[in-house]
Order: sequence, then structure tokens, then C-alpha cells
Amino acid sequence: MANIIFYLRGTKEPKKVYLRYRPNRDFNLSINTPFVIHSENWDDTTKQWDHSQIVKGAKTIETKKQNAEILDFNKRIETFKLDISNQIDNNLNLTAPQLKEHLKDFILKHYFAHKLETKKKYTIPDKLDALIDYYIQFRSVEDKTQGKKPISANTIKKYRGLKSTLMKFNKNLIVTDINNIFRNKLVKWFNEQGYTAQTQTKYLKDIKMLCRFAETEHNISKDVLAWKIDRNPDNVTKGLYLNFDKLAILETLDLTGSLDEVRDWLLISCYTALRVSELFSLDTANIVEDPNGRKFIKVIEKKNRNTKDKGIKYTALLPKVVDIMSKRGGKFPKVISEPYYNRQLKKLCKIAGFDEVVQSAKIEATENGNRRIEGEYPFYELVTSHIGRQTSVTLFGQFMDTETMQMMTNHHDKTLLEHYNKIDIDTKQLQKAKKVYEAFKNMNITPEQLN
Repeated sequence: MANIIFYLRGTKEPKKVYLRYRPNRDFNLSINTPFVIHSENWDDTTKQWDHSQIVKGAKTIETKKQNAEILDFNKRIETFKLDISNQIDNNLNLTAPQLKEHLKDFILKHYFAHKLETKKKYTIPDKLDALIDYYIQFRSVEDKTQGKKPISANTIKKYRGLKSTLMKFNKNLIVTDINNIFRNKLVKWFNEQGYTAQTQTKYLKDIKMLCRFAETEHNISKDVLAWKIDRNPDNVTKGLYLNFDKLAILETLDLTGSLDEVRDWLLISCYTALRVSELFSLDTANIVEDPNGRKFIKVIEKKNRNTKDKGIKYTALLPKVVDIMSKRGGKFPKVISEPYYNRQLKKLCKIAGFDEVVQSAKIEATENGNRRIEGEYPFYELVTSHIGRQTSVTLFGQFMDTETMQMMTNHHDKTLLEHYNKIDIDTKQLQKAKKVYEAFKNMNITPEQLN
């Protein structure tokens, strides 16, 4: 709960009550409240009407009325304090000036509604940087009537990244100027700056979404609304996964200390398809066992916390995972930070001898900032925490149907699931042909009988 205080301000009686919110030296917010009170009635310790003025056992109408007035004032100011605290807690991403405007608007609507101008209209900004800020604030509010949860911190970070990038391209960009010509110029600039196809796709999708959002108040070009954007462009890091031979090598490596912990976390991720954020939140207290002795663990997916199922899913603990846990008395390995995990993964794979040269891409510093640079690199240099999930989809996708794999990864979109499958196109197509062959076999018909 945000720590706010009330104080009196002014020279005339009754004085106005102001609130102050100052979480640190660089953030100082002071704003008028709807309350006024005489100085003699104000308790500067409790920041309320002096409770000692309440007459105990009041018998006269006058004293009873005064008691009721004191209690009502204190109740209203406490409710107000709670409302403002909640508004602050729900908008921690705002700067002091932005928060002040937000609170002034909230107070005006909820405590001075009779003073609102009925014709006043709050419009969606047309300047793109302001539009992004407005959208973040707008979508940070939960709307239960539409089943919409507030956007996550990662989503906010993504939109701020988009804003920063677009401001480098054009600081004065107006949403009504966005059309096919704009897209062509932007993509050309993206290419010059070394942005990957995946990054360009994400940015264009978000720009189109923002234009749709602004369409209710601005004349958006029909070009934008008709934009076609490849949802899954060629991935320059294709082919990076651990095959069964590599998994066997990892399992038999003689390791100790942190490398042993990292190896086991990697194997667990390969056999569960969990994201690293969920991997390091695994808790043995959430393990359940069915009557057949099969074990499952409840996981909360941070990425999907704001979805209808609140990010809850159960993951099967395969015998391989249970065996790994048995090394530590049924417990998971020690939790480590994601940056450290990524560094140690490279070291682990180098020790394992995974040094074959791979045509792929990795992030390197350039004159335009950090960019993915295509080239030939040793396998171990390219390994990140994503390889566990990619390995699961690539290896087990050969034996499971798409629907079952979606259950394992909790992907709602088959296209997104396919993004994690790193088998080359030729092998994928051959696998499809084999499935067709098996389908004929199950029908007791062989291709030879069709001659």
C-alpha cells in the first residue's frame, strides 16, 4: 500500500487538506483533496479530525451531531486514502507528472463529479509516442466487464521498447501518417539498422494494433488495417536443439558443484518444455500423484498470468525428471539466476564437446546497438535457456500429435508451437509422409495394394 500523508495548506479557515506521496527524493507529488477542516479540529499525528473531540455518552442533539460529523469525516478521508493508495499501486509505471494528472482526473471524476463539464472529451493522442504511453495506462486497468486483465510488466516493457525504437526513426510521428509508404520506409530503416525479421515482425504487429486502438477517434489509413504480416518469419537460429545423443552425453558427464546443478536444470527443461521463468519456480510442495503413481507438478506461467486460466497448468514429471530429483532426496536443483544459468550453459556444452560449427546468429555489439549477427559459430556459443523448450518440441514432436504437444507447452497457437520446432524442412516433410504411411497401415491398406 502506497505511503501517503495528509497536511493542511492555506491561510484562511477552514483550510484545504492536501496529500503528499514521496517514495524517494526524486519523486515528490503533492495534490489537493476534496476535504477542508478548521485547524483547531485537525490532529497532525493521526492526520484526521481530532478523535479526542468526540463526546463520550453524548446526550444532546448538538453533541451527537458533532460526534457523527467527526466519525463521518474520518471515515471518508480513510476511504479516500485507500482509493488513492490503490491508484498509485496500480500505476507504478507512471512518472510523477503523469501520476499527478492521473490522480487529478480520478479525484475529479469520483469526488467532484458535479463539477465535470458534460461536454469535455478526453481524446486518444495522435502523436505516436504519447499514444503508446496512453495505451499502456489504458490497458493497465483490469476490465472485468470485458474479461480483460491488466497488461503485464513484460508487455509494458515491450511497448516502451517499441516507443524508443520509433523515436529514433521519427520523433514527430503521427498515427494518421502511418500507411504503406511509412511501412516501406520503416522496413528499409530496420534493414539498415540490422534488425532481424522476427523483431521487425513484432514491431509492425504492435504498430497495427495501436492504429486499431486509435481508430475510434482518428482517421487511420485503410492501408494499415489491411497490413499482412508474416507471423512466423524464417528463424535465423534454426537448427539449435539437443538431440538424443547430446542428451545422453549430458546425462553421463561427471560434474560437481554449479555445473551439476545447471546440467540437471537443463535436462529437466528438456523433459518438461518449461520456460526458464517457470523452471526456477518449481516447488516440490506442488507435486501431486495420481492412483497409478504418475507424478505431476502445478506450475504458474508468468507469461500467462493475466489469461483466463490465470497461467495455471500441470506438467508431467517423467521418470527422467524423478531420477534427477532423487539425486537430492526428491528435491529440485538449487535455484540460480537466469543470466548465470545462460553463461554456465555455454560452459557446460563446451565441456560436453558440443563444438560443431553451426550456421546461425548471435547477439553482438554493433554501431547501431546490440544486434543478431548471422554467421558460423561453435554450437556451445549459441546455447541459451531457450534450448530446453526447443529441444522438447523438436524431439517429442516426432512422436506426439500437435494437440498433445500444445498441451505440453501450453501454446494456444499451432504457429507459435511450430516456431520452437528446429528440425529442418526436409526432415519435417519426411515425417509427414511417414505419418501418412502409418495411417494407411492402420487401415490395413499398404501403398503397394493401391497399384
